[in-house]
Amino acid sequence: MLNLKPSFEAPSGACPGMEAVAILLIAARLAWGAVELSVEEPRGGFSTFNDAFLLVALVSSTVEGDGLISISNSAGMGRPPGSDLPLKGILIRFPSPVEIKGLLIRPRIEGSRSFGPRSVLISFSKDGEAFSAPVRFNVPSGVLSEGTASIELEGQVVASFVRIEVLEGWQREGVSIEGVSALDPSGRVKRGLIASAWFECRLGREPLRFRTVVPLMEGENRVTVSARLLRPPPGLSEEEVEDFDAVEVMRLRELPPKMEGPIELSDGGRLTVAIAPGSAEGIERIEIRRAEPGVLPPPEDGELVEAYEFRGLVRRPFSAEATSYLETQPPFLAVDGDHDPRSTWITAVTPMPVEITVDLTAVWRVGSIVVYTPVVDGQPYGPERAEVLVSIDGRNFAKAAEQAGFGDEVTTIRLPEPVEARFVKLRILEGKQPNNVRITEIEFRDEFGSPIVPYMELSRVPLRRPAVLSFRISPDEAVPQRLAFLVWNEGLGRWEVLGGELVERGAVLVAETTYLSRIGVARLERELPPPEPRWSFNPFSPNGDGVADRTSITIRLGAGEGGELTAQIFDLSGKLVRTLVDREPIPSGSITIEWDGRDEDGRLVPVGAYIYQIRFGKRRISGVIAVAR
Repeated sequence: MLNLKPSFEAPSGACPGMEAVAILLIAARLAWGAVELSVEEPRGGFSTFNDAFLLVALVSSTVEGDGLISISNSAGMGRPPGSDLPLKGILIRFPSPVEIKGLLIRPRIEGSRSFGPRSVLISFSKDGEAFSAPVRFNVPSGVLSEGTASIELEGQVVASFVRIEVLEGWQREGVSIEGVSALDPSGRVKRGLIASAWFECRLGREPLRFRTVVPLMEGENRVTVSARLLRPPPGLSEEEVEDFDAVEVMRLRELPPKMEGPIELSDGGRLTVAIAPGSAEGIERIEIRRAEPGVLPPPEDGELVEAYEFRGLVRRPFSAEATSYLETQPPFLAVDGDHDPRSTWITAVTPMPVEITVDLTAVWRVGSIVVYTPVVDGQPYGPERAEVLVSIDGRNFAKAAEQAGFGDEVTTIRLPEPVEARFVKLRILEGKQPNNVRITEIEFRDEFGSPIVPYMELSRVPLRRPAVLSFRISPDEAVPQRLAFLVWNEGLGRWEVLGGELVERGAVLVAETTYLSRIGVARLERELPPPEPRWSFNPFSPNGDGVADRTSITIRLGAGEGGELTAQIFDLSGKLVRTLVDREPIPSGSITIEWDGRDEDGRLVPVGAYIYQIRFGKRRISGVIAVAR
């Protein structure tokens, strides 16, 4: 990338040594002022369900001076990225040109202190290339206005891009904001995506490590980070004063019901978990959250290196009410994510209009509604004309859109303007068939087209097949042989050793588990021999009270052990009750198995004693596990 063309030539007739000196001077000038940036974390692309990830990078410059670090995302960002560096500016991108009368800035507020900007320069553009001349504005702190600082323009501007550059903040520590939106002439809020944000820093020979939390959108995200030296000395090219790197991130929407192979998930850090096909039945998303250092207690016999918390997200259907329906096809089946005909709202034979009201459980910004309707014997049974009404409290509704003409199977109703609503009412004025309307599913999307879906969080994610945990070991890690995975035993309030095996020439620690909850990686004081397996709770009581509802057993394999693992539960008569693991190959050094007290049909087993049998490699383990009330 450097321009190697010399800026001067040795005088004619000069001695040969002067040519060598000239070359050295040229090389020194090219090195002098070069900015170098490298991303430490994540190491390459990854897939995740998380809505953001931590980016850690190093930047240095052989010329000391003020610099800017920029973060951009090809998919856009729903909120500004957070960083340990002061914010210097942001670029907002709207999906189409909007009329702008003012701007709303939400600064970070701690107590009575606002970390928002005190004065800014604002410029506008229709194409993202040619910007208007920047205009200076003073910005309120937002402390006395419910956390929002309002900027009113002298006139109105039509633009697709808004650039805000910070001149001064309310605090000497720097500026940090949580969101920016625009106001149109009628006072309606217009939300765009953050295309990029830049932060001020001081560059020098000593490498600067900075951390940034980068928001993600569903689908492909190409995140580019760049560092630039401001006011460089004369004679340096663009390539010498700026460097950049990029990370590819795929944010998944949900686990596919049919997987051809394992899906590897990460938060962008050192931990990766591979989910086997068919193992997370009923779970739509698995999020990985890194625990803050010092929040969790250390293990009894070692030092905690990193800790993670897993969250399983299960879709929770919206509730709905209708003014007319068949007893066998009630309306609450219409918004459960199921498109099967058995999950269809069918009105009774009744005159129009007919209404269905959906409770979104919380206030969302609704941008569109997708209505799915069936075709029976070649005849469409959906609406033909309808209105959309919205409400915050469920009592006072306002008309938001009208749709004339529906497709036979699917129709998207786009609201003229995104609206905040908790309750959405679809008033059907006319059907394709006289007095008979059927709707298979209703979906709601926000202003950016992302689905509005409520989820129930599970702090423990049970798996039908083992998941493989992989932890990347740093090259400077001391005594990696003493690293081990830990699992948190909630009942005992302590860490238990899961173990692990070093692979890839000691660069990666791996282990297996049949459930995900709180996982740690620790540096043990000494290498531990494989302990005798034991259940975390015995007896345990799967009665749903949150205390000892599940029990688990961790098996650590010794050197040379391995092979297929089978774990089964029998009653005292010898009848098979549940197969927890069925001839699963175990290549790594440990695995955790969990039982929720249910049989093969998902029913809770009666209270009493049961026999467990675990076979792996040449080892056989059996004993009694008790189920209590």
